[in-house]
Order: sequence, then C-alpha cells, then structure tokens
Amino acid sequence: MLREGELDIISHSAEQTARLGARLGKLLRPGDVICLTGDMGAGKTVFSSG
Repeated sequence: MLREGELDIISHSAEQTARLGARLGKLLRPGDVICLTGDMGAGKTVFSSG
C-alpha cells in the first residue's frame, strides 16, 4: 500500500533502472531527499549510480 508522496516503479533491467535514476536526478533540487528501500540486489545502487 502506498502512502501519499510514495511511488512504486518496476524496472525490467539494470539499464532501465540506471536510466530512471539519471532522469530523476535531473529533476532533483538541492535539499530533495529520496529514500530507496529493497532487498539486497533490488537495484538501489544501480538506480543511484544512474
């Protein structure tokens, strides 16, 4: 169940995950916070390196 301000996204490859991270990174402004959760291997590092 998502709470207000939360977003669930499903990626089908590491490349998609990295592209999403890069695109979202361009929208962020100083002070913005993104909390990534997931099991080991879920793609948090790939997302944040994009």
